[in-house]
Amino acid sequence: MNGYERVMAAISGVRGAEVPAGPLLMTFAAAHIGVPYDRYVQDARLLVEAQCAAAEDYDLDIVTVCSDPVREAHACGVKCNFPEDGVPSAAEPLIRDPGDLARLELPDPERAERMRDRIEAVRLFRERVGGQRAILGWIESPFQEVTILHGLQETMLDMIDRPDFVHRMLSFAVQMEIRFGLAQAAAGADIIGAGDAVASLISPTLYETFSRPYMNQVCQALQRAGVKVKYHACGDTRHLLPSFGGVGADIYNLEADLTLARRHLGDGVCLKGNVDTVEYLLEGTPESVYEAGQAAIQAAGGYGVILSGGCEIPKATPPENLHALVRAAREYPHG
Repeated sequence: MNGYERVMAAISGVRGAEVPAGPLLMTFAAAHIGVPYDRYVQDARLLVEAQCAAAEDYDLDIVTVCSDPVREAHACGVKCNFPEDGVPSAAEPLIRDPGDLARLELPDPERAERMRDRIEAVRLFRERVGGQRAILGWIESPFQEVTILHGLQETMLDMIDRPDFVHRMLSFAVQMEIRFGLAQAAAGADIIGAGDAVASLISPTLYETFSRPYMNQVCQALQRAGVKVKYHACGDTRHLLPSFGGVGADIYNLEADLTLARRHLGDGVCLKGNVDTVEYLLEGTPESVYEAGQAAIQAAGGYGVILSGGCEIPKATPPENLHALVRAAREYPHG
C-alpha cells in the first residue's frame, strides 16, 4: 500500500490494513529545508517543496497546506503580524460590532492573496504526489474563525452578553469556510482539516450552542462535494468528547485519550493522534516515542487510526524521534 491508500483505508475503518503515519508538520517542515517560516507561509512553492522533502525523508503518508490560522482573516482585512521565522497572527480584531460585520464581504478564495496561495499549494501537491500521499487541505472551524475576527476575549464575553451577534458572525464564517474548503477540494485536496483548538476553552453547553452545529454545516457541505473532513481539536477536550460525534467529521485529531475517544465516537470514525508532542517527541527518546506510538494505536483499537502527535510536531523535535514515530506505525501488527 502507498501512503494515500493507507490513509483512505484508515478513514474507511478497514481492519487489518497498515496503519498510516501522518504527523502534522509545519515549522518542522520549513526547518527541514532551511527556510525561514515567514517565507514558508507566504510562498506555496516553498511550502510544497518542504512538505514533499520531509514526507520523502521520513516516509510520511500525508502532506499538508496547514501553516497558520490567519489566511481567511487576512483575506477579510485583518491586520496580521508576520514575524521573522515565526507563525503569523492577527494584530487586532476586525469585527467589533454588528456594523463591522454588516460591511464585511465574503472573500473570493481564488482572488484573496493568502487563500489563493493555499489553493495553489494544493494544486502543486496534486501534481507532485497525487494518489501517492494523501493531500490535506485546511480551513478554520467557524468558532475558531470568529475568535480571530472578533477577538478571543470578546467572543467569550459576547457568547453571554450578545449571543445573537455571535451567531451572525458564525453564519458568516460558515459561508467563508465552506467556500475555501470547496476551492481546495476542487484543486485536489483529499481531506480538508478544520482547526478548532479554542473549543477546549469552553463548556459543553457553549460548545453545543456555538461550535458543534456550525462545524457540522461545514462538514456536510464538504462531504457532499466528495472530500473527507478532519476535525482538529487539540488541547484538553475530554469534557467535549460526548458532543464531538455531532460534528460529523471523518477524522478526529485529538490529544485526548484515544480509548475514551473511541468509546464516545464509536467505530465509524477515524482517530488521529495522540503521542504527546513535548513529553515524547520533543524530549523523549526513540524508544519511548516508539512505545507511545504503538500504545496510541492500540488505544484506538488497532484500526481506523492515523498515528501522529496530538498536535503539530515541534520544530526542534530530534529527527530520530520522528523516525521512531513512523516506525511505530509501520511495525504495528496487522493482517
